[in-house]
Amino acid sequence: MLPKIREDAGLILKKYRKERGLSQTALAIKMNLHSPQHLWNIENEKNPLTIDRIELASKALGVSPNVFLYKKVKQNI
Repeated sequence: MLPKIREDAGLILKKYRKERGLSQTALAIKMNLHSPQHLWNIENEKNPLTIDRIELASKALGVSPNVFLYKKVKQNI
């Protein structure tokens, strides 16, 4: 079964960032992003939140990666 990233994952990321009082710059640094603009693009759903970025975000925010995912779905083969 493969995880499916929620369509609103960027908004969820923004919510947790704000709850923790982190600026976009601070979280971008914690996530090893190239710039705060990249984080802005993710939070505003201009760029997707990828599985790799979910791992970084969950560690930086102290949340489970599952908050960004739907329940697991079956893989069609």
